[in-house]
Amino acid sequence: MIFTHEVRCDCGKALVSSAYGSGEWSSLRCEKCGSPGALIDPLSVSVIAERLLYRSKQELEKGDYTISILVSAMAVEYFLTGLYQKKKGMEYYRTHKNLATQQFKEAWSNDKALHGSFSDKCNKILNSLIGIGFDEYVVNQQQINFSNSPATKPTDHVKSTLLDPRNRIAHRGYIDSTADVAQLSLTTAAIVVDIFRRIDSSVNWEAFG
Repeated sequence: MIFTHEVRCDCGKALVSSAYGSGEWSSLRCEKCGSPGALIDPLSVSVIAERLLYRSKQELEKGDYTISILVSAMAVEYFLTGLYQKKKGMEYYRTHKNLATQQFKEAWSNDKALHGSFSDKCNKILNSLIGIGFDEYVVNQQQINFSNSPATKPTDHVKSTLLDPRNRIAHRGYIDSTADVAQLSLTTAAIVVDIFRRIDSSVNWEAFG
């Protein structure tokens, strides 16, 4: 997948950098003033998830609502996988005293913990990191508001606003998604990724390494 990102030179000219997959962003040089530039990814468990969120926003703004929904769901899945692989990497380092190779990381992607429904995967991984599941964490963090209905479980809200629209596209070939559905999917994805960022920053990672 190709990612693009627009940045502004100090002289005001818009510059566009691109990257393929997890590769580095292309170098920049302003055509107007000649100044060099560079785009740097944020520090994150999953750089790909961060890129996907931005890509989903771009697709929404362009009017490609179906692609936006798919990419939003991908962002959530990537970040959850990133948390799991970070834990596995710390455990590997504790045992072997060196960093895991790419071969090991790819093998971990097939672990049972990463299969099943979103709620099952999420609860297994978060319980292993912070001792509670997704719904309990969100309820405890009272500033996080997924839905106007307090009776709706957070995982149910994620399913109905993000995963169900994704499945309708991926499994039933639906291509006429609307702007309001895509916007809600992106909003949900952004909230979930932000929750995962908070969890990442709160975990005592040294305990695993």
